[in-house]
Amino acid sequence: MNTTTNTPVALPGPSIRPSSPGEPAWMAAEAIRALNHLTLSTRPRAGRRAGGYVDPSDVDAVLAAVQVLAERLPQALAQACAWLDQQGGQHRIGRDSVRTSHDHPHDAPEDIPCPAERPARGAKVLREPPVPVPGPASVSAMVSALLADLRDAGATASALAGVLGETRAISSHLIGVTR
Repeated sequence: MNTTTNTPVALPGPSIRPSSPGEPAWMAAEAIRALNHLTLSTRPRAGRRAGGYVDPSDVDAVLAAVQVLAERLPQALAQACAWLDQQGGQHRIGRDSVRTSHDHPHDAPEDIPCPAERPARGAKVLREPPVPVPGPASVSAMVSALLADLRDAGATASALAGVLGETRAISSHLIGVTR
């Protein structure tokens, strides 16, 4: 973000055309990872500045960009919901029995989270493990659980964007002071 004109800055490198929807999502994840690494340390090291921040405007620029990211997430999640809902309704989604590295080691492959048997999680959506449903579950139950989780995530992203907007109302007024 150009803090003088308050406009986005083009990223360096060639313009790319993603070959799949997952590609830009992974690029966003890697961009956040790079930001995390750049701003990890708050202490200056020999020949290097502290973290990646030099001035409060740097923090404000990061908050502005992360706010925009959070504002855009609900649309991406809603579009994933719409596709899953449509494909599930037309019985075009099946399931496999292969365990992945993302499976919880104590869950049997047929155990899935059931939205009806767990409390609304709201902002805790990323902290609480799903409640498994014992026994084989239907694909439609799996899709329903996934849709509920995606809707929770979208609501959480919207709330995050709101909080970041309120935070920026303060951070945008901070200035650096030289001593």
